[in-house]
Amino acid sequence: MKLHDLSALPKPIAQALSNEKLFTRALFERPESLSHLLPYEEFIESTGHFRHKDGSLGAVFEAECIEHEPMTADQIIFQVDALKSWFRLPENCVLQVLFDQAPISSLDPEFSRVTAKYPGGHGVSRKLFDTRVELIRQACLTPGPLTPMRRRTLVSIRYFPEVATTRAAKDLLARGEVTLYKEMKAFVSEVRAFEQTLLTFEKNSKIKLTRLGAAEVLDILRRFFNPKTSYKRNFAGYNPSLQLSDQILYNAPTLDYAGITREGIKTRTLTLKTSPQYAYPGGMAYFLKLPFPFKLSLCFSFPSRQKVKAFFDLKEFFLQNTPSAKARRQREEVLAVQDQLARDDRCLHLTFCVIIEGETDEILDSRVRDIVNVFHNDLECETIQEDDIGLGLCLNSLPLHYNPRSDYSTQRAIRILLSDATRFIPVFDSFRGLGDPLQLYLSRENNLVRFSLTENETSNHTVVLADSGSGKSAFIIDCIQAAKRRTPEPLVFVIDKKSSYAMVAEYFDADLTVFRPSEKSPFSPFRGTPDDEKIAFLTTLITTAVRLTNPAFALDSTHTAAIGKSIRLAYQKKSIQAKTGYHDGR
Repeated sequence: MKLHDLSALPKPIAQALSNEKLFTRALFERPESLSHLLPYEEFIESTGHFRHKDGSLGAVFEAECIEHEPMTADQIIFQVDALKSWFRLPENCVLQVLFDQAPISSLDPEFSRVTAKYPGGHGVSRKLFDTRVELIRQACLTPGPLTPMRRRTLVSIRYFPEVATTRAAKDLLARGEVTLYKEMKAFVSEVRAFEQTLLTFEKNSKIKLTRLGAAEVLDILRRFFNPKTSYKRNFAGYNPSLQLSDQILYNAPTLDYAGITREGIKTRTLTLKTSPQYAYPGGMAYFLKLPFPFKLSLCFSFPSRQKVKAFFDLKEFFLQNTPSAKARRQREEVLAVQDQLARDDRCLHLTFCVIIEGETDEILDSRVRDIVNVFHNDLECETIQEDDIGLGLCLNSLPLHYNPRSDYSTQRAIRILLSDATRFIPVFDSFRGLGDPLQLYLSRENNLVRFSLTENETSNHTVVLADSGSGKSAFIIDCIQAAKRRTPEPLVFVIDKKSSYAMVAEYFDADLTVFRPSEKSPFSPFRGTPDDEKIAFLTTLITTAVRLTNPAFALDSTHTAAIGKSIRLAYQKKSIQAKTGYHDGR
């Protein structure tokens, strides 16, 4: 059959092939978008709730992560046990916890804030600090082991009302005004019940929670679906007149059974096959040592006590009649679980997923091995690489996207007790630094650390203790040049064995004194430029020394004035002996 011969084809097919409008529409008509499959409908400004297409309601919180490095073991255990209040939600709610470790953008406003903090100061300090910030920005553009990371934990609560809230308004109007009034009254009652649940959840949480609005959640979703574009330009603002699902996608993703590809970045999903053997507080902090982006998604649903009891009773019945050693051991475990449930514990359904991102299959394979290493060696559990349902699990990890009905098809939910579930919550972060930084560092866990030795204005002294060769001198030199960014320039005194500050003294017009045990001490406080602040400091230093050496001696204002005058005269004497003079303070 020739290509132009349509007579041999069935009549409907021949008519379709000869219809030019069908070809034109197939070429230019946009196919159904992924946005139609996303559940997000609108954001209710008056209540702060998200409403989905199926009528369910939701809210998203950002939890303040815990800096685990400066905490003791008892403090970590206390913080983890305090998470039990998160799992007291009603049965018609689901809880999502999403831990996101992502690279920091080179356009992040944090860089502008730290550089604009101290515009003055010494020129050398400004130059060194600007160079450091620029190097960290360049590391943000080139993914690698030195790429700065930012961690955040999002807590989402999705509420499924008992009334049908998805009926179209025209259907309700067709049924009469009474029906519309009843439906509206029932919906308002459900909204109020959900708001009370949220207020109780937020009040009982020992970790600070911040409720997110439509713009913040939309930005999170856009960063997931547009991972490269989000670092290059700003998106349009949130439009309350459009459906939320239609404001997320800017570039068409490629869907696959194993995951989703957005702008050349692929995803791969791992799930837990078995519960960890050693679930203990602080175990999730092991993931912070991974130097690449990933997401930990924990989706909890709350089955009724009747369903839980029926499941364990049935399992105990069959294990009791199975004459094997493995069955006897499993029956003992079931009895132990039933005993805990009788002591007001609660059984939950948990779907634990790890979403990994990378541009090539080789990068993904390497990162999968690192993730599996943490699960196998640190947490003692097995994982499954999802090649068939990875896309669905990845989409379920998005805020407010999880639906318990998806567990019927994926079959990845595991039963876990409330007392153990708290140990799975990833709320840990590395040290983030201080609020008034003079210097910017990269921690060993790739956190952007804002640091200052003078954060506390009442205790501006520091002792640095470390082994030989650990970099004490380099760290102190870095702190010295960072302190000189302040205006006016502060006085910095450094006492260090094996002095390493000759170069710093040269660039910052400082005096370097080397003490030798066999020689007379060359130190003299009468050095540098005389000004009122320095004379006041030296006066206080001398009066303090007098009080410490002779507490019985009573110093009065006359003694203090005499000491200050003596210091000023000593400065003048030194300048005459050195054949130098001061002009306009120089």
